[in-house]
Amino acid sequence: MPADYTPRDDHRFGLRFMGTAVLTSIPVWIGMLLAVWLQWPLKGFLAVGAGTLFIPLTVLTLAFRWTRCPACGQKIRVPWRSTEYRRGGMLRYTCEQCRIVWATHLFPGSDV
Repeated sequence: MPADYTPRDDHRFGLRFMGTAVLTSIPVWIGMLLAVWLQWPLKGFLAVGAGTLFIPLTVLTLAFRWTRCPACGQKIRVPWRSTEYRRGGMLRYTCEQCRIVWATHLFPGSDV
């Protein structure tokens, strides 16, 4: 992080991400429950899981690739592949226009 950039918190990003993850995973859980209640064989259970899992993965990938700066509204690419985040650190994104580093409070494998 450059020394002249002001760090700030963006708790809403993490809450939006987790809320979207929960809502988009509902079809996965419904499909799994139906497969269990209907006593489908293991192949059917796995097919339902694989068939519905693309929904949350696709939505999360597309919806959270970009975000807007909470201060100025500029569109910013979220650095999901940053070295800090991949090594267990907090996900951060930078608004070059405002000179603000936004901390999302998302960590790999965390629950916000």
